[in-house]
Amino acid sequence: EHLEERNQILECALSDLRERNHELDQILYRSSHDIRGPIASIQGILYLLKSEHAQLPSNILKTYIIQIESQIAKMYNLSKELNDLSAVMNLSPEEALIDLKSFISEIISELELHKNHTNVSVFYKLREGMVLKVADENLLRTAVKSVLENAYDYRDGDRLGFIEIDAAMSGTNQWSISI
Repeated sequence: EHLEERNQILECALSDLRERNHELDQILYRSSHDIRGPIASIQGILYLLKSEHAQLPSNILKTYIIQIESQIAKMYNLSKELNDLSAVMNLSPEEALIDLKSFISEIISELELHKNHTNVSVFYKLREGMVLKVADENLLRTAVKSVLENAYDYRDGDRLGFIEIDAAMSGTNQWSISI
């Protein structure tokens, strides 16, 4: 009986490991696919530059350089997201009480400092002192940071951008945060 119980525990652990491995395989597959696109673009642009370098006017060269920089930025962002994901997966969950507005303001300040974002206004529709109990502060930080980075990175060019942040209770002890 004791052996059967131990065997069942091992089977559950093995099943969990298989599920996690499948999830990691999916992440790796998508990530490798996402990174191949920018690499192929850079290779194509470099091919054009090599084959046409003598005849290209400076404005065309500048356009190609901007396209290469854009593709490199995509690869950099993807590698950063993978690194962030890896870090979160290796951390133990940290249950915490957080002041939501302060928590999000801290992330925005960090993004503005490191990414030099301008022309974006942030509007908080949060009540002052809105304190939430979260099961994993690191995971929430990574998720919120990723969504905010996308809001900054994929806004419409140099036009003034707007980010609106709200939260509402959506069930018993469940909150919905919208950005």
